[in-house]
Amino acid sequence: MADSNSLGLELTVTEETTTEQGANTEPEEQEQESKVEKKKPYVNPERVKTGGQRDKPSEEELAERMQRIKEQNEKIKQRRLDVKADEDAFKEVQEADRVKQAQTRKVQEGVNRTREQNARRKMDKMESREWDSGKSAGGDAEQRGGKPARGGRGGLRGRGRGRGGRGATDGEPAPTTTEGT
Repeated sequence: MADSNSLGLELTVTEETTTEQGANTEPEEQEQESKVEKKKPYVNPERVKTGGQRDKPSEEELAERMQRIKEQNEKIKQRRLDVKADEDAFKEVQEADRVKQAQTRKVQEGVNRTREQNARRKMDKMESREWDSGKSAGGDAEQRGGKPARGGRGGLRGRGRGRGGRGATDGEPAPTTTEGT
């Protein structure tokens, strides 16, 4: 009796094997029979014909293809060189920035050191003055009740020369003269 499966293989089933299996024979005999009837793997003798068959390319096609591959390889090499050059340029720029920042930092440290020395010197001078030692940091304004200091002629002290016009005091406008009317 010959059956075919979905692969198109013919399978033969003998009645003897079905009757022996149904008769509950000894397990040793069944193992020996299964070893003897081991299935062979699927082998297609014409498997080379199943793939995509290509014709051999002509000499011109081969030469054209080789030329195209060479051009692509040259482009790839050029891209790699460009990337390498770009990386090198970037590293140089970063190094120059680092050097510039280090120099700026050094200059700034010098400026800060000078400022600190000047401030220290100023504080030492202020502390060493005998007549200034009793005063607080706020100055005389606290003693006067927060009123600004006045000069000898009634104007605000420290305003400078020429400010406020002629005769102006405390933000009042300067008097206008009307000569010749």
